[in-house]
Amino acid sequence: MDIRRMKKSEIDQSLDLAQYAFQIHLTEEQRRERRRTIVPQDNWVAVERGKVLSKVAIFPTVIYLGDVKMPMGGISGVATWPEKRRGSLVRSLLKEALVDLRDRGVPISMLYPFSTSFYRKFGWEVFCDTKHWTVTKNQLPETGEPEGGSIRRIYQQDWQILDYIYQKWAKQYAGMIARSEQWWKNRTLQRKKGNAAVYTDGNGFDSGYVLYEVKEQQLTVHEFVAWHEDARRELWRFLANHDSMIETAKISPAIDDPSRYMLPEPKIEETRKSYFMARIVDVYPFLHQYPLDLPPEESLVLHVEDDFCDWNNTSWQLYKSKEGRMEIKEVLSSHTGIELTINTLTALVMGYITVREAERMSLVKGSKQQLDLLDRVLPGFTPFMYDFF
Repeated sequence: MDIRRMKKSEIDQSLDLAQYAFQIHLTEEQRRERRRTIVPQDNWVAVERGKVLSKVAIFPTVIYLGDVKMPMGGISGVATWPEKRRGSLVRSLLKEALVDLRDRGVPISMLYPFSTSFYRKFGWEVFCDTKHWTVTKNQLPETGEPEGGSIRRIYQQDWQILDYIYQKWAKQYAGMIARSEQWWKNRTLQRKKGNAAVYTDGNGFDSGYVLYEVKEQQLTVHEFVAWHEDARRELWRFLANHDSMIETAKISPAIDDPSRYMLPEPKIEETRKSYFMARIVDVYPFLHQYPLDLPPEESLVLHVEDDFCDWNNTSWQLYKSKEGRMEIKEVLSSHTGIELTINTLTALVMGYITVREAERMSLVKGSKQQLDLLDRVLPGFTPFMYDFF
């Protein structure tokens, strides 16, 4: 068995495997487009006698952790022919992909799991949820003209307008993709068909948008982005103005969107589901880039357990000098500090769980002083992402 990067000549075999594993059908035009966009060096394959038996794809991109933009390696397209499953091929490919990301200097990885428990074994952990609302037209806010500012519909080629609003908004979360032009065109707007409407506030700033579709008497809102309450209120009013065309609205808001409480009738249907998983690929560079607010002359020690990526399986001391310079070093032993797995560390830094929640669930172990310090220095991010790969 040969575990290696995919060759260009093996792209068609990879597409055949993807069609079978994910039960999709690609037209010849779609296959040509996939051949054009697939980067062989970003794909790891298990090959035997010239046949691709299993594959894993890497999507290099960048995410926001608040104001910090951090390189991220997305994992996607994990597939194996049925006759070769449960033979540890995926395990080997995931290990090669993580070594690859570490060598590229990418500190974190994300993926959408077919099975949460499967990927937990390899250090990935759930880091964000999705929320969906189903609203009848009678539960929508009042209709009418905007009370302040204006709303206009734009076309997909005006992605820069959407991007300007999105990038500022995305910085309040952990995990949002820093979308490039290609990401907007080939992923976001390709997947989220329909229309786009932009709100311009009274000061002349484009400060909110919705990506939405109206079909068969249903309004589907793929993205609802608002910088402030004026934008939120007027975008809802715009959606309500579709009342003569629809019976229901299905809306995908941000996980912390408070709009439900401003509805005249908030007894709507709400569903919440676990979404993407994340994994710190390399603890040392991750902590160097992560906005940890450690007080000067304070020391935090993390004893990290990572059975899959042994380069993380060590103890790290974080110290900030009087001058404000962060120092991170490996320590051989320490009687103080916090013991935790790479899964728990990832969930904590992404904001999916708090230190107190982790302590109640026995996911961390350490002195009260060290746990209190970790609780204080974490930025308290809200984890969320609108994208899929």
